[in-house]
Amino acid sequence: GVAILVNRNLPFHAKQIKANPKGRNIIGTAQIYSENITIASVYVPTIDDLQFVQNTAQFPDSLIIGGDNNCTLDTDLDRSSNKPATPTRMAKILRDALEENGMSEIWRHMHQTRIEFSLYPHVHWSFSRINLLLVSKKISYRIEKNYCITDHLPIFLDLKTPTNQSYRWRFDSTLLNRQEFKDMISKSILEFLEINMPTAPSPECLWDSLKASLRGLIISYSSKIKRQAQKEYTELEHELKKAKKNNTDLHNTVVNLQQKLKNQSVTKAEKAILRIKATYYAQGNRAGKVLAWQLERENVSRLIPTISTQSGTLT
Repeated sequence: GVAILVNRNLPFHAKQIKANPKGRNIIGTAQIYSENITIASVYVPTIDDLQFVQNTAQFPDSLIIGGDNNCTLDTDLDRSSNKPATPTRMAKILRDALEENGMSEIWRHMHQTRIEFSLYPHVHWSFSRINLLLVSKKISYRIEKNYCITDHLPIFLDLKTPTNQSYRWRFDSTLLNRQEFKDMISKSILEFLEINMPTAPSPECLWDSLKASLRGLIISYSSKIKRQAQKEYTELEHELKKAKKNNTDLHNTVVNLQQKLKNQSVTKAEKAILRIKATYYAQGNRAGKVLAWQLERENVSRLIPTISTQSGTLT
């Protein structure tokens, strides 16, 4: 099946949701920052299905379609095999639908001649690029970045849009699994108390200053770990791109790099889940900041950003 996940901090006001009974696609129209945008998560059937294209193309708003298309739109650039291939009927239908609805395959639009792949089958020694993002041309100029590392991993797209979100620091509990981190904190606390305890005006002042010092130390350490992880991730991406370009002899290398990237994605997902649990379950049923945040978010969700007049315009 497919799904559309929305960040809880995004002002996403759903207007219409349509899902395929077989779980092949889900299409949602919403107002985001006073702009109507339709987002579709799709799994294109391996058999030719014209009805799927018709259902997806009937939405008039700015459209973003992402997912597994199970076909290559360009048999020359999107396949590693040198053997000539005829485009499938589904590929022809998709290309015609893109032209008729003013859309483009955004990665190919941004990289006219680059050769990259997202599918590395274990049976067929032929790579291909079947994970695509199809975007309305009227918003394509706002796309800053789009890439897909490999099949069954997220497809990334950066769309410029106004935002006023502020960052609130929270402790990353996964750091407690690092012995190096715990030793560093223990040593820092002892040094801080040894230097500041004799001159502290009160225990409260000492405690507050210790927290501020530890917070700066933790942020610095977390930034270092994050840079190292990002560097490793980038190096893996680079190695994967080098290994997969028109060279089926490196199939095992590609598979190994693909698995390492998936492991890093799992680690990121685990951290996100831990943050969700910390938000909703840390204080149990006791009243506190969590309850206050939830009430504030509920009040914000009730705000009316725009009003529709009788003529249909938004003010």
